[in-house]
This record gives sequence, structure tokens and C-alpha cells, in this order.
Amino acid sequence: SSTGIPFKEAALAVEHREEWGRFYFKGGLTAMNEKTRELSVPKQNDTYGEWIYERFTTVYLNPSIGAEWKYFGIEAGVLFFTNSGIVSSSLDLNQTYPTHKLRIGNNRRAHFSFSFFNNVPLLSGGNIFDIGIGFGSEENRRLLLWLGLALSTGDDHFFPSLKTSIPFSEKLLLDLRANTGFNGKQFGLAAGVQMII
Repeated sequence: SSTGIPFKEAALAVEHREEWGRFYFKGGLTAMNEKTRELSVPKQNDTYGEWIYERFTTVYLNPSIGAEWKYFGIEAGVLFFTNSGIVSSSLDLNQTYPTHKLRIGNNRRAHFSFSFFNNVPLLSGGNIFDIGIGFGSEENRRLLLWLGLALSTGDDHFFPSLKTSIPFSEKLLLDLRANTGFNGKQFGLAAGVQMII
């Protein structure tokens, strides 16, 4: 878990393409045990009390709009949550966040990209912020391998991140995401299917 607290997450993304732009709607459900300090139940030799965990669930929604060209892509939107709370110092669910993504370079070859609050799933397979290099394919424009660094909730440093899209057919892709912290205790894995309709 990138937050230091185990959680489960499910997400869905829909994309509609027009000649002049693209419309996106991304969202998900996150269920975790919210970590809080209980001061009224101190342990022996512990003047600060003990950690307690309360079940916490929130839905997040991220509508956005963007445009894609061969050598440049941009996307901007807004992210908000249906349940208030604070997951970490870097993710306050009481706030609404702007989201964006920028790609520079050939999307069918090597290109540079970074994003802010634009990943799905947001916690397990995505991150608050990521920056890295992607590699596409001239033979199959939907094939993608992305390697970079990411910043997630509960972290004050960047960690390695991997994303890949593997096409099974022209309209069916397998999406894989993996993140890992440097201390070996924080990680995230996500897998999903992308359908083009």
C-alpha cells in the first residue's frame, strides 16, 4: 500500500473521441482502514496511546477534456471525492484538485510525460504525481510501456513506477500498473481491461 495502510480499490474510465478533442470520465471506489491516534486508551509505557483503525470508504470522480496529436498531448480536469477525510498530508479528501497530463514526443516511439492526479486507479495503480518516459510501437499504436518516478500518498520521496498496455486485439487491451517504495513495505499493483467501443 502506498499509504502505509492496506486498502482495496476499483476504478473505471470512459473515453469519447471527437476530431477536435477527447472527453474523459474517470472514477473509482477506495476502501481502507483510516489510521487515527486514540489518546484515551494508553498502553503501558506509552503516554501517547495506540493507533486505531476505522473503516473508511470514498468514491472519487474525475471528468476531464484533452487533445491528442502525434507529437503532443494534453489533458485537464478536476478531481473530487464524495466522502470527506484525510488519507495523508498529501491527500485531503475535503479538497477538490485540478488534474492534468502532458505528453511531449512521438506517441508511437519514445516520449516524455508527466501527470498530476490523473491516474486510474488513483492509489493502487496510479499516483498523485508521476514523471517518466514512455515507449510506443509503430506496428501497434496501442502498445505502451512507461517507466518513471511517482509520488503517492504518505510519501515524501519519489519511487519507481511501471505502466504498460498490452493489446489482445484492436479493441481489447490489458492494462497493468505497479509501484514500489524504497523501503519495501509500500507497494501497489493494479490490472484492468480496456475496451474500445
